[in-house]
Amino acid sequence: MINRRDFQRGLVGAGVGAGAALASSAHTPSAIQAASTRSVSDPSFIDPRFDSRSASFENPTGGRGMGGRAGGGRKGSPARSVHPGEKIVLADLQGPATVRHIWMTFGKAETPEVARSLQLEIFYDGVPEPSVSVPAFDFFGLPHGRYAEFYSTLICTNTGRGLNSFIPLPFGRSLRIEFTNSSQVPVGLCYQIDYTLEPSFQEHTGYLHAAFRRQNPTTLRRDFVIVDGLKGPGRFLGCVVGIRPADSSHWYGEGEVKIYRDGDNEFPTTAERVPRIILARHGG
Repeated sequence: MINRRDFQRGLVGAGVGAGAALASSAHTPSAIQAASTRSVSDPSFIDPRFDSRSASFENPTGGRGMGGRAGGGRKGSPARSVHPGEKIVLADLQGPATVRHIWMTFGKAETPEVARSLQLEIFYDGVPEPSVSVPAFDFFGLPHGRYAEFYSTLICTNTGRGLNSFIPLPFGRSLRIEFTNSSQVPVGLCYQIDYTLEPSFQEHTGYLHAAFRRQNPTTLRRDFVIVDGLKGPGRFLGCVVGIRPADSSHWYGEGEVKIYRDGDNEFPTTAERVPRIILARHGG
């Protein structure tokens, strides 16, 4: 987990928030303490202290009883066209709370130039600078601005169109999510953000941070830096790496990730070979 004030730069995830839950209506201290070891992802576990909410175009603040008003009880405006250069607020939420799921799908984002021009930014607790500032496709694991069907623990693209993130985004006071269309064409957007209101902001809970880096072309025999300058304590959730051959020559999809921690100098603590299948898929 990375404290947002210590975040420097780089693509990094932080803050897997464990949800507390109660298995019954018992509100004794012992029951609440036992609940802290359970997760809201367990569908058999109930915590009456949590309040489930959802934000969309019809209800960007997630207000109770505010959904479906545009269509007289039915969805009247589930999607809209975002004009070139337009910035819109997808969610303006009050905490303490945790975003549990973000879903998006786009229309007319069929070229890499348009897809890479769609920006997602997340602001915590009134801080003026975003803690997440990345192209939307990259946030959902699509590094080349092209749809691709894939599934992982935290992000997935169902049937190659529906973009999903299950990375928890806990926040103490407030959270604002903004979307900007920096392309030259209008883009259709449909989204939903699911979150839970919670009784308090738990100690040792981290904020998610993410940033974007790109080098084109890379320099032969010079390491590409994914992230640098982070200060802990923190937790690195991972990164999305896209590699595209600069010419038509054969590239066999080999690579290595090096992680320098806590005073490492010439050699890293971790040096692992990147699975060939991952690089080859994004590089092909």
